[in-house]
Amino acid sequence: VFLLSQTALVFTTTRSMLFTFVGVVFTFAILGKKLNWILTVGSVFVFLLLMGYFNHPMVKARVDQILGPQRLANLEVRYPLWQSALHMAQDNPVLGVGHKCFLPTKEKYNKKYKVPEWAKQAHNLPIHTAAELGSIGVIALFAWVGASLYFLIQIRNLLNTILARILWFSGIGSLMTILIGGIVDPIIGSEVSLFFMMIMGLLIVAQETGMAHSQDGV
Repeated sequence: VFLLSQTALVFTTTRSMLFTFVGVVFTFAILGKKLNWILTVGSVFVFLLLMGYFNHPMVKARVDQILGPQRLANLEVRYPLWQSALHMAQDNPVLGVGHKCFLPTKEKYNKKYKVPEWAKQAHNLPIHTAAELGSIGVIALFAWVGASLYFLIQIRNLLNTILARILWFSGIGSLMTILIGGIVDPIIGSEVSLFFMMIMGLLIVAQETGMAHSQDGV
């Protein structure tokens, strides 16, 4: 599954998800004490990738695109967008321009904020939150991330069934996806964040129904 997923991601344009996938898999390997196994599988993938790189022009072009200067160019086109979104946040520091109001604000005040024509959102989770929901929204965002991470850390050693441990790893992976993907996209509100909240709810249920034991051993 790792090899097939990673190979498929190489041929997509979602580079952020490519690196997110690698990060999540290696985190799982470390937490699950399976690092030797994942390094072996990863080495096979790198070997196959090198074979494709030197023998197939399509693979070579895609790898060059991922690792070459184009990745910096992608960030460069976002810099003016982030500046425009921060300008919105500065003009509306407490409550922002309003939830789901980034695009209407862009269209109404385009001469003032100069948001790039192609952009329908800020392509960054904290910055987009600051623009739409202001400082209150940013504080709530970091409080939500902190509370979620604290819960996952606290419950890890309390899980006593395989299903509960699977849910825990799913929660860690989806939270990492939100945080890493949030660098280039306001991913909260997507299916990823909905999946994460469902996992968190199931972990709470697991804690309350005996799939996790309490800290006092009861």
